[in-house]
Amino acid sequence: MRKILFSFLFVISSFQAQTIDTDHDGIPDIEDQCPTAAGIRENYGCPETIRKNCAYFLQKDADDLIKFKQENQNIENIYNLINTTILDDVPKKLIGSSSIYLRFIDNNSPCDQAGRCCSELYLNQYNFLIAKFWNEDSIEQIFRKYKSSIVLSSKVPKPMIGDYKTELSSKLFTYLIKHYDENEQGGRFYVKSKRTEMEKNTIPIAIEFKNPYQITISYLDKIKKYEYKNQKWDIIPPTLR
Repeated sequence: MRKILFSFLFVISSFQAQTIDTDHDGIPDIEDQCPTAAGIRENYGCPETIRKNCAYFLQKDADDLIKFKQENQNIENIYNLINTTILDDVPKKLIGSSSIYLRFIDNNSPCDQAGRCCSELYLNQYNFLIAKFWNEDSIEQIFRKYKSSIVLSSKVPKPMIGDYKTELSSKLFTYLIKHYDENEQGGRFYVKSKRTEMEKNTIPIAIEFKNPYQITISYLDKIKKYEYKNQKWDIIPPTLR
């Protein structure tokens, strides 16, 4: 009985350690390099005015990203259970007169100041997951299902196309290259339908990842939160958000 009680208390203590946020900056102490001074995630939980050992933290970010990718390398199989059904509740008439705009790879680094030491881990994790969510099969299935043009948000000037080869799987990269239009707003991946001239509206879809298994999907005036458990995606009721 004592052993069971000890294990139970240990689990509670571990959970509390992962959720304690002393400075209330939204970053748990266990991840916060300045746990008593409110800061930003991009600066490892420290205020802008405090700089930590940059080389150490950048290497830690690189190691954490490798681990994150390894742990979630097959996550697209789980995303394929939900990614092609997002617009099923949108009236067919609206979809028939609209193109679909997918928020994709984010090129806007939080480290926008020369010489600034900051973390891009969250951004890199997002870019990895969004490329798994909108994989080549899901994009093609949506295109065939709704017969609407699909535009990806990422602006990719032609000289930068090669950079995407390291961000994407070879299958997704090959698929997107077939649909690259350098004249589309400075260069975009654009899967064009036969009824492009009829598409007067745009339906934007954005995906946010709380973690790989908890996501928020936003489109039109809808915001839906989902959690993957028991081998399926369940919507999180508004009262539990």
